[in-house]
Amino acid sequence: MISSWSRSSDDSIPHYFYVSPALSADGRTVYASTFTDGGDNNPSSLYAFLHAHGALRSPSPLRWEMELSHGSEAVFTTTLAVGSDGTIFVGGYISRGFGTVPVLAAIRDNGPNQPPEYFWETPWVELPNGAQFIHGIGLREESGQTTRLYVTTANLGTVIFNRKEEGELYAVDPASGSVLAEYDPSDDTSSAVGSLTSPAIGANGVVYVGVRGRFGNSAVNGHVQAIQYDEQTLEFSLLWDYEVDGHIEWNHPAIGPDGGIYIGSTTNEFSGALLQVFDPDEIPDGTTCTFYGLRGPRRRIGR
Repeated sequence: MISSWSRSSDDSIPHYFYVSPALSADGRTVYASTFTDGGDNNPSSLYAFLHAHGALRSPSPLRWEMELSHGSEAVFTTTLAVGSDGTIFVGGYISRGFGTVPVLAAIRDNGPNQPPEYFWETPWVELPNGAQFIHGIGLREESGQTTRLYVTTANLGTVIFNRKEEGELYAVDPASGSVLAEYDPSDDTSSAVGSLTSPAIGANGVVYVGVRGRFGNSAVNGHVQAIQYDEQTLEFSLLWDYEVDGHIEWNHPAIGPDGGIYIGSTTNEFSGALLQVFDPDEIPDGTTCTFYGLRGPRRRIGR
C-alpha cells in the first residue's frame, strides 16, 4: 500500500502545504502547516494529525486545526519545529505596509479533546530587522527540554521594499519568546551577505549557518560560519568563517557523527528574470556544484 491516508488543503481559498511537517517526540502526532496566496486576509493554518496504528485506518486522522493570525494580520508560515516537550515553534511572516515582518510563535498541544493555545504572553514575536521571513528554527535541547531557540531570517533576493541584504541569527528564550541576542554575519565578515540557512547545532552548542552569498543579480560567494552563543554575556561570537566557491542556494548545513559540517554550493551565470529549462542529464554552461565537508579547530567550546 502506497499510503495509509492523505489530507488535501482547503480548496475554498488557494491554500497549499508548504512547510515541511514535523513529528512529535512520541511519534503519535504529525504537525503540518499550510501557506496561502489568497490575500492578506487569509491566514495559514496549523494542523495536528494523529499518527498511530488505529489512526492509520481512520478516514479522518485530523486532531485539530488552528488558524494563525497576529492580531488582525494573517500569518504566512515558512517553517516549524517541535520540541521534545511537545511545544510547536512556528515561523513565518506578516505583510505590513510595503514590506513584510518575520514572526515567530510557540504553540502548546494540550492533548486529546483540548484546543491548542499560544504558549508565550506575546503570541507572535516580531523580528523586524529588515529581512522578509523566518527561514529556519534550530532547537538546543537538554534532558528532554528546549533550553535555547535559534532562528534565522532570509530574503528572496529583492530589496525593493525591505532594503535589507542580510539575514540574521537570533537566540530566543523558548520559555518566554524574549529575543536574547542577534547576529549579522556581515558584521565580522563584510563579504558574508545574503539570506541565512536553517541553523544546525553541534553537540557542544556551536551554531552553524550557511550564508547565501548571491544577492539579486550580484554573484557573491557564500560562507559557512561557526558561531558561539555565550549564555552569560548574551552575545554571539564568530569562531570561524569559510568562504565557498559560489552561493548556497537554500540548502542547510548537516552535522556528521565525526563532527564534520557538510553543505553544498553552486555557481552559475545568473540571468535576471530569465527562465531556462534543461534536460535532466544536462549540466548548464557556466554552472558547477561543489559539496563541502568542513571541520573547525579541535577544541572544546562551551557546554
